[in-house]
Amino acid sequence: MSGLAGAYDLRKEEEVKEYLDNLGTEYRFQCYYEKRPDGCHRLADFLEAFRRDETRARKVFLQNCEENNYGHSCFKYGNYNMMGTAGPCSFDEAMKFYLKGCDHSYGPSCHNVALLLQSGRLQNKERDFIKAADYLQRGCDLGNMPSCGHLSTYFITGKPGIAADMTKAFELAKQACEMGHMYACANLSIMYKKGEGTNVDLELSKKSQDRAKELFDEMTKIEKTLTFEQ
Repeated sequence: MSGLAGAYDLRKEEEVKEYLDNLGTEYRFQCYYEKRPDGCHRLADFLEAFRRDETRARKVFLQNCEENNYGHSCFKYGNYNMMGTAGPCSFDEAMKFYLKGCDHSYGPSCHNVALLLQSGRLQNKERDFIKAADYLQRGCDLGNMPSCGHLSTYFITGKPGIAADMTKAFELAKQACEMGHMYACANLSIMYKKGEGTNVDLELSKKSQDRAKELFDEMTKIEKTLTFEQ
């Protein structure tokens, strides 16, 4: 992150403008002169968030994905295709770039591959839960919390081609809860209480329930703050 902000009084509009101009220059330098993939990604984020120029941001994300194999940029370009931002909406094109992002070790990209595979929204209209589970596992292995939590629910209920397995469901829910997944903590509490996938442990059940409530309270507080600031 740039250290430029300390040199400006960001309460003054003219200094905010100067700061943003210099920040854009810094990110362009990182991208085009230092040839840093992370700098190119920051430049695209800057164009998107501060310049509101989604057309140029889209081009930079695409270039950084294809030329530098930067997984996060592949993911963002996939999102642009998924939402039809500054270009056509195409689930299949989004899938192409989510796959590339996953192959370059960006966990949220693996997660979105799984969501599309289970959705039936791709051109072939198929819902492939077996492949989706594989990509959720890849996302989970890369530390993506939602992937661990979502895969846990596959094994709680079972899916076409995937048998319910409470031991696996428990292990994944525990992992997701430790990462801060509210629903996984709630499910974990029930598993400890009923002895599903693990031994009955009422103390750990209560602890997991308390953690779920704590995460819910944190989420509610953030939502209230965002609503107040709108």
